Amino acid sequence: MPSSFRETVAPRRPRVLPSGTAARLLDIVVAAAVLVFFAPLMICVAAAIFVEDGRPILFSQVRLGRRGRHFRMHKFRKFHEGGRPAGRPLTMERDPRLTGVGGFLARTKLDELPQLWNILKGDMSIVGPRPESLDFRDCFEGPYGAVLEHKPGIFGPSQVLFRNESSLYRGRPDPEQFYRDVLFPLKAHIDLAYFAHRTPLRDVAWTVRGALAVFGWSSLLHQGAVLVEEAEDWIREDRAGGRGLPAQIGLLTGVGRRGVDEIAWGVGSEIGAGSGGFIPALAGGGRYAADQARASRSRTALSA
Repeated sequence: MPSSFRETVAPRRPRVLPSGTAARLLDIVVAAAVLVFFAPLMICVAAAIFVEDGRPILFSQVRLGRRGRHFRMHKFRKFHEGGRPAGRPLTMERDPRLTGVGGFLARTKLDELPQLWNILKGDMSIVGPRPESLDFRDCFEGPYGAVLEHKPGIFGPSQVLFRNESSLYRGRPDPEQFYRDVLFPLKAHIDLAYFAHRTPLRDVAWTVRGALAVFGWSSLLHQGAVLVEEAEDWIREDRAGGRGLPAQIGLLTGVGRRGVDEIAWGVGSEIGAGSGGFIPALAGGGRYAADQARASRSRTALSA
């Protein structure tokens, strides 16, 4: 019986696109503009952290960058000083290590704003996979190492789908093992599906989606929990070797040019679409409906 989602199917190795001078210039311009715009808010956040819990204002941690290079990522500090080393590498829902201001920062994602400096330095990009901490560097062994071929970023499909990631750990006896066995492989599949076919226009679309998701204005937010439930079902039912399972996972996570890759075109329609499947913004919905029907028939066959 498989012990994790990563054992069900190996992701496709991506076609890596060069970052390019134009992409780097766009990162610099956007990051600088956002820094200037949010400078007053960042000063207020820094003052609130200092008044409540003193220094340091920033939390810095070594993360994995492109091709496994280490870099120091910055955030506004949201834990009590000394809280991180004694705790988990994951932030839990209602985490007792959070300060009062830190809880607000965790809910609003404002703690991420200092990462704009990482973008200006070239460690990160506006759109890219989330940079993992060294606690989970072993997760990149094997096919998931291909994720490290892409520069990490603030926004992207995984960040939108799992915007409320801390709620997914609720009631789990071992959140770290759950992350390794289920959540990380899901993120890796999604990232490899998207970044193998990324375009500047789609990156812009995911940036908009990411900004809207911060405020909860995205119908994709609940789909992250749906993906997790589906992955755990397959693990429990021992379908790793079942006929048609790779195709089902491809439909679920959007491997290829459908799913995650394609919904980046439908920002406006996705906002008003509400729920109704992992790909609510596909034009017409006919192809997705047919895929859902095929997946349903495949599941019935696997259960027989």
